[in-house]
Amino acid sequence: MGSLSDKTVVFGASGYLGVFLVERLISMGYTNIVSVSRGEAAQVALKTKFPSVSIRIGDIADPLIVKEAMLYAGQCFVCSALKHVGLSEQEVDSCVSTNIVGLQNIIRESRMTEPRFVMFISSDKASQPNGVYGCSKKIGEKLMEQAQFSNPFTKYRTVRYGNVLYSSGSVLCKWRDKMKKGEEIIVTDVDSTRFFWSVDQAIDLIFECIEKAEDATPYITAMKSIRLGDLLEAMMEKYGHVPVKTIGLQIGENMHEVIVPELPNSFHSERYTKEEILNLI
Repeated sequence: MGSLSDKTVVFGASGYLGVFLVERLISMGYTNIVSVSRGEAAQVALKTKFPSVSIRIGDIADPLIVKEAMLYAGQCFVCSALKHVGLSEQEVDSCVSTNIVGLQNIIRESRMTEPRFVMFISSDKASQPNGVYGCSKKIGEKLMEQAQFSNPFTKYRTVRYGNVLYSSGSVLCKWRDKMKKGEEIIVTDVDSTRFFWSVDQAIDLIFECIEKAEDATPYITAMKSIRLGDLLEAMMEKYGHVPVKTIGLQIGENMHEVIVPELPNSFHSERYTKEEILNLI
């Protein structure tokens, strides 16, 4: 990982995953952490929770923001992303700007500053992309693979996994909030399946990738999956029964997800039991 006093830049540190990543870094003894994000309120909240963290308000699509942030950086984590599948279909320019152009800016700057590593957080939707978001992450993975050949002084690493429970914009957050109010919820397809795991598991895999990965090829592990109908039943048992409206899969969504072709997709993979789901949510 490098020296604990090295400057560690976390792009998107004020997002759901980023906050837990910062917490883990602090627990490991890292003292010089910089968060870069365009979300002012989230950045202020991060600073309030972790006063030792420096914050920079800015968009990674702006090369000057990236240049300033990465000056003297020892390592960089790229958590910034427009990750909502539906919104990415509507806001194509914003998705490309953040998920592709922003990453290009970070990679270009890394060729100058040569940090020990650049860690990119990808998604299972990059495996067999069926929409703008998945395509943007697939391109991001390819950019990272290309970068390792142009800068041998920096380790470019990519981790790919599925949905993190209760991450920002997650269906779990939407369902939970509406169930608590007794409001109708929307479901795409109860028979569709998704890979899920906890934020701690996601953070663990990031550091495992840094330690064990040999190149920029996406670092992958087998994951358990959940049928959305089973998730819905478990959440209703916990938060209360409400009316359900089924709308069918939306543009860019897959019926089942794939981590990598060599591993079972989310339909054939090991499933969480009902008891496990109740413990997770």
